[in-house]
Amino acid sequence: MHNKFFRGSGNPPQAIAPLVGDHSRVAQTTKQLLLRKAAGLMGKNELATRLSVSEAMLDKWMGGGATMPDRQLIKLAGVLDTWGKAPTKPQ
Repeated sequence: MHNKFFRGSGNPPQAIAPLVGDHSRVAQTTKQLLLRKAAGLMGKNELATRLSVSEAMLDKWMGGGATMPDRQLIKLAGVLDTWGKAPTKPQ
């Protein structure tokens, strides 16, 4: 059977390889975005404290210098859930 997208050995051509290849780049970008948004909500110090990491490690995760482990992503979800349920302080 001939397929215009997959020729020869069955390997995808370069043009569509990013669509079917490694998703870690997208996942990391999503993690970085979530971390930045969370830091914007509560401040980097508070976020680092709630994730039990140093601000330096948080900066590495947000900047792409280190990969945030998936278990920390789950913890971040819990932090954001708790933060969203917290009563607002009177002004």
